[in-house]
Amino acid sequence: MNRHHTYESREPISADQPAEKNTGTTRREFLLTLGAGLTAALDSGKRAAAAELIEDFLNKDAEGMEPKIELEIFFAPHATREDATGLKERIRASDIYIPEIFGWDERVLVLYRAIAQGKIGPEGYFKELGASSQEIQEIKKTLEYTETEILYNSGKRVEFIDLPDTNRIYSQLDKEITEPKFRGKENASEVISAYKQNAHKIVLLQKERELYMLEQLAELQKKIAAGEIQELKGRSTVKILIFLGAYHTEFLHRLHRKGKKVLRSSPTFYVYRHNEEMMRCFAFGKEITDDLAAKSILEILMDSFLSDKLDEVTRSSHERNMLERAAAEKFSTDEIKDLIEQILQGASIQTVRETLLKKLREKGVESFAVLKQKIKPRKNSLTKPDEITPKNLHD
Repeated sequence: MNRHHTYESREPISADQPAEKNTGTTRREFLLTLGAGLTAALDSGKRAAAAELIEDFLNKDAEGMEPKIELEIFFAPHATREDATGLKERIRASDIYIPEIFGWDERVLVLYRAIAQGKIGPEGYFKELGASSQEIQEIKKTLEYTETEILYNSGKRVEFIDLPDTNRIYSQLDKEITEPKFRGKENASEVISAYKQNAHKIVLLQKERELYMLEQLAELQKKIAAGEIQELKGRSTVKILIFLGAYHTEFLHRLHRKGKKVLRSSPTFYVYRHNEEMMRCFAFGKEITDDLAAKSILEILMDSFLSDKLDEVTRSSHERNMLERAAAEKFSTDEIKDLIEQILQGASIQTVRETLLKKLREKGVESFAVLKQKIKPRKNSLTKPDEITPKNLHD
């Protein structure tokens, strides 16, 4: 029997409706607890414990009962179920959950909050977004579905700080991300040059996006401090978990430069593909070679033409990145240009696919399964959060 509720079966939901679960402490409750604790401590002769209670009260009173806000960023890819490893534990330990929802609208926020309140299940959510039953079966393999499963009935407050679909930056960034990489290009060199220009534009827009997210996070923190979020009023500590793609480590650096203490967690040590390496080079003002851009394009081709072969070996984005990167390293810039020329000349999908597989075999890669055995992907090792300090900021 399906445990998920349909959207229509419950009362109307609004984006500002508080979660039903609230384990916060009001000021009155805190004072009563303090009084009882002091009495018990003094009666038992534990003066140190009594002093600690008094100090705790004075600290809270001096701060006007504003809660301490703890930030944690969970970095992981946004593709498969395996990418959510460790997310359940991190959400469980948080009070507010902020997913990375690029180009959201009010309806999506309403639905996400309804999921957290147990008013709609994952399947109901995707049906509300227009997915068919057949499409939902495929969606169940994704990170987004797993995320909604974890969030379901958790009682967590959900907030969005990412770009809504009405924002100018969203429209521009979405256009650059979806820009065709080969259309209208005369030769491979032109493709590589245009690809680098496109990547540079994306990086500049991503910087604007992250600045917007920082502004929204600051506004959220102000609301928490002012007690404007009903289910969090009176809390002594509010823990905020932000789920971001591994590309967005600069967001964490920006927070730290603002003097914020931030915890960082991840399902595994992350291996960047050449595309992400190229973006990060642009972001940090480093030179982008044609070879790096060409290898990045090759990884896109492998994603497009050999996706089924990669899926046979792993559903982990981390392991897939390692496989694609290791395979791309075996190709020279000229070899990749030859593949691009094939595509520009109208080669069929099957022809490009066979050429890729043949080239990989020539380079000693009989299959991705064999390649996986050779590179031995590193296992999960950072599911517990660590605090970012100046010493380990760039780890």
